[in-house]
Amino acid sequence: MTTYGAVERWGTRLELPAAVARLTRRGRMVRAVVILALLLLAAVWAVGRLTAEPALAQKVAPSGVVPTLSVTVEEGDSLWAIARALAPQADPRGVVLDIRELNGLSSNTIQPGQVLLVPAQR
Repeated sequence: MTTYGAVERWGTRLELPAAVARLTRRGRMVRAVVILALLLLAAVWAVGRLTAEPALAQKVAPSGVVPTLSVTVEEGDSLWAIARALAPQADPRGVVLDIRELNGLSSNTIQPGQVLLVPAQR
């Protein structure tokens, strides 16, 4: 008999059984669910990786180049004012975003004398 240890009490030596870890039915169910979830997560990740690679390889540059104009910023100008003057019928927010993208601006701050590219048609 495997023993974990012995205890002596009132002159009698008692042998204690070794501790054995046993899972309950609920514990076995939880273990199975966790393993299945990990396998499912790995499968989804693998499928995503396999399908994403060809899509990246097939990415092509846009066929048309956006026609642009050059505008020199004057004292008191803002991107909003330039956008409204450029395309009065369009939503200025979209035009401002286009100007920022064309010029690589990270904010709406512009300086007098700065030359900006703006979309020719909106």
